[in-house]
Amino acid sequence: FYILITRLTPIKYDGNLKIFHDDGVFWVTFSCIAILIPVVFMGCLRILNILTCGVIGSYSVVLAIDSYWSTSLSYITLNVL
Repeated sequence: FYILITRLTPIKYDGNLKIFHDDGVFWVTFSCIAILIPVVFMGCLRILNILTCGVIGSYSVVLAIDSYWSTSLSYITLNVL
């Protein structure tokens, strides 16, 4: 899909923007994006809390089962992480 877009459109998608060669512009943009992402997610804390508890809880159960039975479940979780 990416190759199709780059061949059919005249826009160059090389990702090497000259404006980001300046350290000041790059780090200000990077810092703003790093601050903006948590601020956006502050609106849905309950959903994120439920999802985080589900993911961490499921990995904890899998690793607890693996500690009693010698299975390859821990390797599967490590590969996912």
